[in-house]
Amino acid sequence: MPDQIDPNDKFSKLWQYYMSVLRQLVIVRQRRPPRTFLAAFNTFFEESFRELGEEAFTENLGLAWSEFEGDELNRTTARLLRLEIAAFVNGYQSVTRDPLSADSDPPATKRWLSRDATAKDMTNAGKTILESILDALGDLMPAWVRGVLKILKEVLDIAGG
Repeated sequence: MPDQIDPNDKFSKLWQYYMSVLRQLVIVRQRRPPRTFLAAFNTFFEESFRELGEEAFTENLGLAWSEFEGDELNRTTARLLRLEIAAFVNGYQSVTRDPLSADSDPPATKRWLSRDATAKDMTNAGKTILESILDALGDLMPAWVRGVLKILKEVLDIAGG
């Protein structure tokens, strides 16, 4: 069993794990027949995840998170969001039985421990978390960071079906 992700890790580390899971779920969704039309979105998906990993993006998102988490009124929400992100990542690792790597492809679904949690279900859960992050950070983020996160939501909408 892969190591569990600690919700108290630095936000940048949690974000990296979260992005890795979402990227892998999008790849799984692209591979599933009859979803072969998703192949046409491959460049869009790849470029979106590349942008989400850029230093300027992660720095600005991290600054917004620090400001949000630093406000005493937001501490409970921030703690719960951290728990939610960690649970999502740990749940994915439990189902796939595979440790996360930023560049690795996801394991074949036939190797997954459970078929109860589908890639579609997990993609939708990831999208729900993203919507919570967008709502929580709102205007604390520069407009372009918010825009890239909205593009990620579109990626998940398209891939999630």
